Amino acid sequence: SIQMVYLDDGPESFLLELRKFYDICQQRGAGSVYVTMKVLQPRVPRKLQVKDESGKVINDNEKKLLARAKLSFNRRKISTWVDLKETDKFKEIVAEMRND
Repeated sequence: SIQMVYLDDGPESFLLELRKFYDICQQRGAGSVYVTMKVLQPRVPRKLQVKDESGKVINDNEKKLLARAKLSFNRRKISTWVDLKETDKFKEIVAEMRND
């Protein structure tokens, strides 16, 4: 079974785990790390939804960057949400890791 681990404490812990992914590949001398990033609107859990009179959800739910990573040789996957104003810095850090 594939386990996607959503990292609650945000981009910092995602980047730490991603670093470990690259280190594991280097130690093995094989394997790939796949990283995807997509701008999406996070879904608001039903319990937290605020609705207007017509029943339309009105939560201030701004778009964010969903970052995901996985290893090619085992089933570990990680994901996190990144604020759009942080994405450039986040992408830079990920690119540096990739080029190490």
